[in-house]
Parts: sequence; C-alpha cells; structure tokens
Amino acid sequence: MGMKERFNVVETDVLVVGSGIAGSFAAITAREAGAEVIVADRAVSGKSGASCMASGVFHHFHPDEDDIENCVKEGVLGRMYLIDQEISRKALPETFRCLEQMKDWGVRFEHKDGKLIRVKGHGSVASRIAVLSGSGGQMMQAIGDFMVSAGIRIVNNTMITDLLTSDGLSPTRGRIVGATGFNTKTGEINIFKSKAVILCAGSWKLPYGEHVPAYQGGDGHAIALRAGAELEGLDTTRVRGVRPVYAMVGSTINIIMGQGAKMTNGLGERYMAKYDPLRREQTERWLLTAATLKELKDSRGPIGLDMTHFTPEQFRLVRAAVPLVISKIEAAGKDITKDKLEYTVWTYPILMSGEGGAKVNEKGETSLKGLYSAGDNSNNARSFTGALPGGAVVGSWAGENAAKYCTTAEPPEIVEDQAIRYKESIAAPLKIGEGMEYKSAWEIAAKIAGEGIGLIKEEGRLRKAGELIQQLKINELQGLAARDLHDLAKVHTIKNFFDVAEAICRVAVLRKESRASSLREDYPETDNINWLKNIIISRVEEDLVVRYEDLPVAKFTYKPPAEKFDQLRLFSNVTTEEEILRKATNLR
Repeated sequence: MGMKERFNVVETDVLVVGSGIAGSFAAITAREAGAEVIVADRAVSGKSGASCMASGVFHHFHPDEDDIENCVKEGVLGRMYLIDQEISRKALPETFRCLEQMKDWGVRFEHKDGKLIRVKGHGSVASRIAVLSGSGGQMMQAIGDFMVSAGIRIVNNTMITDLLTSDGLSPTRGRIVGATGFNTKTGEINIFKSKAVILCAGSWKLPYGEHVPAYQGGDGHAIALRAGAELEGLDTTRVRGVRPVYAMVGSTINIIMGQGAKMTNGLGERYMAKYDPLRREQTERWLLTAATLKELKDSRGPIGLDMTHFTPEQFRLVRAAVPLVISKIEAAGKDITKDKLEYTVWTYPILMSGEGGAKVNEKGETSLKGLYSAGDNSNNARSFTGALPGGAVVGSWAGENAAKYCTTAEPPEIVEDQAIRYKESIAAPLKIGEGMEYKSAWEIAAKIAGEGIGLIKEEGRLRKAGELIQQLKINELQGLAARDLHDLAKVHTIKNFFDVAEAICRVAVLRKESRASSLREDYPETDNINWLKNIIISRVEEDLVVRYEDLPVAKFTYKPPAEKFDQLRLFSNVTTEEEILRKATNLR
C-alpha cells in the first residue's frame, strides 16, 4: 500500500505555517516568484492570531522623510545593542515597500488631505508609525483576501505538529521535506509533502490565568527545536509593556504614548522624568516597562495614565488604531476624554517581535536546509523595533528565497516510518482514558514557569523551574488526555509550551546580566563587556546543546559602549534627541 493510500498526502512547493503578517508576506512573495504555495492555519486565516490583535500601527522608514542612519541608531537602542546593524540597514527601506504593498492589497491607513499620517511611537526619535484604520483585524482581512486572489491555497483549522525530514530523524541530519498536521474540526490527519517549509506560527507566552490563547504556546518554536533547528534569543524573553487594567487584549503604547499621554505613580509624580526626562512616556518600550515595574515594586502604585489633554484628532487616531482596547475601557465605565486610567505591567514574559526564535539570516533561512522562518517564530534578524514590519520584511525574504530553493531542490521523499510515528503521536491523547487534562496542565505551567521565568529572573528559580519541567515531561505530560478534537489541539500546544520553556530555562540562566525588559535580580547591570553575544540552542539527539555567538561589533558602524551600567539610568541625563542617539555608540 502506497503513501497516498495510507495517508492523506497534500503536495506543494512551499508550505507556510501560520497566516499572520509574516506568513502572509512569505506566501505572497513565494507565489509571485512562481512557487505553488499552501498556507496552514490552526484557526481561520485573516480572523485570528497575534497580527489580528496588533495595536494598530506600522513602524517604517520613509525614504523621503527619514534619515536611515538615525533609524539604525534608534533600532540599536530599541534592542539594547543586540542587533545586527548591517541587516538593519538593509531591512529598513523594505519596511516602506511593505507598507506600500499593503495599501495596494486593500489595507487601510489613516490619511489627512490625501497624505499618509505619520506620528511618533514609543522610542521614536528618528522613525515614525503609520496608523491603521481599524487595527490589525482590518489589515489581516485585506491581506487574506489578497492571498486568495493570488492563487494561494489556504487550509484552515489545521494544526501542524512536526516537520518531516529526508532521513526520517528528528533532530535531522538531512533536510526538511514537509510536515504533519491535523484538522481541529474533523480530525483528519494530513501529510504535507513540500520542498520547503516556512514557519510563521506565532509567539510563546507565559500563561496568566485563563487569558493565554491556545495558539500562543510556541508551536513553531517547539516544532523547529524538535527538528534540530537552532533557536536564538530565548534568553531575552521580554515583558510586552504596560496596559490598561481593564483590557487584556493588547498594548496601547505606540499610539497613546507616542502622542503624549502622561503617566503618574501613586504619589502623583510623573515618574518617567526620573528615567528619561526628555522623552518621558515616549521612551523605549523596555525602559517604560522596567521603570513602571520598579515603581510598582517599590510600592509607588497605582499607575495612572492621562490623555484628557489630547486633541479631537488625537482621540480619533487612538480609536482608529486600537478600537478593541478602547471598547474594553469604555465597557468598564471609563471615558478616555475625561478620566485618568489605571495602567499596569503585563504580568508575563513573551517571545515575540524578533526577541527569540528560529535563528534566521537575511534570507529567512534557518540552520536546516529547506526550513525558513519569520515573524514571532524567528529571531527576525534582531533588526526591528516593531513586530509587524519585522514580520513583513523577513517574511518577504523567506518567501522569495524558499521559492528560489524550490527551483533546484530534489523532489521530497517522505520516510514512511516517520510519518506513521507522527500520525500515531497526533491521535495518542484521544486514546488515553484517565489522565491529566489540559486545564490542569496550564495551571501547572502558570505556576512553574511564572515563578521561574517570570518578570524578574534569578538563577535558583530558573534552575528549579527547569528541573520541574523536565520531570513533568517525563511523567505527567506523557499521560495528557484529550476528550475531543478541541482538547487535542490544546494538549499538543501545552506539550510544545513546555518544550520551549525548558529551552528558555536552559539559556536564560546563562545570561548573567539584565538587558532591556529581561531583568535578572542577581545580575542587575547591563554588561556590554561580556554579553554582547547571542546564546543559541538546538537539540542534538536527545540533548539540548548551547553555543555562543559574539555580535560582529568590529564591522558595526556604531560601536556599543564597552561598559557595565544601570540601564534604568541610561537616558537619565539626556537633554536633546542627538544625545539620545549617541547612546547607540561609544561616543560621549
């Protein structure tokens, strides 16, 4: 009996996993380059995922209005020096190209007198943001419609579980030749046979109560790790930022802070003046987050946000960019035009916006032949200050190069034993009678990871969390039971979550410093002498293996200051924007 008789085999040149902004740009670019493309989405393309929840802005470099060198410096500070300046310089002009493409595809941006509105976002000195009309949902619906019109096949409600390899091994010594997945509505198991796979499956987030969607368990990170791909940046998980206490659906930092909202602590002090007296609330996201966290920890809460001084036009832009957040605030009985709002810090760390994931180069290539990645599933070449432009640009690079690879790649051949193993592992939780259920596993995840990988890390807590996770994977997680297909997807997600959490514990304990909003209680200083390097982890046979890679500082135009310092005071004495940008270099 052949493969097609034993399995439902779907063949294509390029399989894209995830249809957020990164996956969409990857799929469209690959299709325009002549490849046959299938997009697999575990929910519904254009109506789900982090891109649909995006906070309504698009960072970009405008070739006629912005200075590219200042934008590179701004990116250096936004990433606290862990950035490849050469890739950034190459990528920045691409952000404007992607913006123009989206307009052609029907994505609506705010205009005035026929001209694109560009306003400041958080951390903006040199660059600006465009404001979406209707947040990320409108954007992704338009892009999704364009994908269909471009002849891209979209397979919804399909969770990809593992990558298929030419040697049938995982981790592989060969190349990627497809993936396995199942339909979360019908239970149909598919074998996707493809020359190339592009992983764009979203972020990894720490559970907080019942508020973590099932699609944010790090599926793509775990899939890549099991296959043997190198992951980079898991040690610098970050806190997403500050948010209104009434809305757990998204941040408002860019559009609200960028236009001049004021934040005060419980003493009535506009506390950001201590940390960045020039920009105050318009400072870097990581500094606003870390400073707000310090105010709360030092019992100077609650935190209040005031935008009652905004003009009618500013209020209009806020409502256009983050309508869902504003509706949540208003449902809580607050009037943004009259009331001071209570804000807090997101209570969980996150891998997103290129902070950590599959290590990719400027072609979107991972360390495995035939595997590409972009968006929150990758390290995005650490070259962007915003999730959307990073996903769009690196997604385009991945799609273009995956299509080129397909023109010369050998036809993929599936190792049947591997396909059988993966098929059996997909359905296994449905065959377990009595066992731990998904909800109980999430509660354990929230406790273990929350205490060990939380907002402020410490060596002992990280090591303890790593040990507990290893024990769970050996014991309880093997007996996770699924009552139905809905549960089945969640069971696979929680297993993926713990695979990634284990890797995070392994590398986070090694970075002995604080950097951006990745804070170490036992190592509070930022250390540019010893830690201008990335930590890379991969699975070799049954073990997780770590290696270090120094930043190529010698070739950088702007050399980071070779010193240790308190990052909370990095901007405490600046008086001009020129001084801020000089912080990106060793010039004083």
